[in-house]
Amino acid sequence: KGHVPVLILGDYTATVGDPSGKDKTRPMLTPEQIESNLQTWMEQIGMILDLDRVEVRRNSEWFQPMSFLDVLGLADRMTVQQMMERDSFEERWGSNEPISVREFLYCLMQAWDSVAVEADVELGGNDQTFNLMVARRFMDQEGMAPQVNVLTPLLEGTDGPAKISNSLAHSINLLDRPKDKFGMAMRVSDDLCGKYLRLATGLSNAEIAALEALPNPRDTKLGLAEALVARYHGADAGRAERDEFLRVFSERSAPTDIPDVPLAPPGEDGRYWIVDLLKTCGFAKSTGEARRLVQGGGVRLDEAKVEDWQARLALAGG
Repeated sequence: KGHVPVLILGDYTATVGDPSGKDKTRPMLTPEQIESNLQTWMEQIGMILDLDRVEVRRNSEWFQPMSFLDVLGLADRMTVQQMMERDSFEERWGSNEPISVREFLYCLMQAWDSVAVEADVELGGNDQTFNLMVARRFMDQEGMAPQVNVLTPLLEGTDGPAKISNSLAHSINLLDRPKDKFGMAMRVSDDLCGKYLRLATGLSNAEIAALEALPNPRDTKLGLAEALVARYHGADAGRAERDEFLRVFSERSAPTDIPDVPLAPPGEDGRYWIVDLLKTCGFAKSTGEARRLVQGGGVRLDEAKVEDWQARLALAGG
């Protein structure tokens, strides 16, 4: 029958947040926030896995019933010297940076997940190597066959070099529309294109090599973007987004689908501030971002470049 995929929802470890305190994008979450996020998590995972064939477990099943003595027993399985074998701990110790006890416990929690589900194989990013090796140690202590660890490289955001993160607005999200997936893929930096092709698409090595051999990096990215959309939405959607992108950005044609945006009444002079327009249309999230778009030459109205971020415009149809 093969293996049964086990999906561990870290609803209990999510309440820990980033135990180092360094990553502000991973705050401690309340149980209410976790439940709210759970629906989105499952929707995204459902685009990758057949949920009818997956065993879903929450690690609150085994952590919530633990007493303080149970936690001490878990902590007793590792020495401080063994913990310091982790590269990041050793580096921070050498540079006299603080390391919280909670960080040690976080490693133990993740390792105990493997024991709880009796894992044969665990998939993880290569930043989790130490935690997964601790899981093997725990399983051996429990008289179980240690799991096989399969590690994958981490993927940086489209602009690099930071690890991909929705909070940093440089991620390609599974729930994005095909158009948005394609557009974000076209923003991948040239030096990361090959890594995205290998880690984020289903293309063969030969197909990837052919794309990387193209003289124009833009053509490589077109192949990347089409393959990425095709992987989640089908080949027809991938080709359609490629054709639309070329029509709009190469041929300078208007997009096929242009949304209508309702506007508030204009100011007393009958005009709109360009910054307010950009925010209303969703092209900028803040006044500062809108101003930078204008100052960078990235804003046009009816093919006329808007050069003054303080400009007030009278709008007509078109």
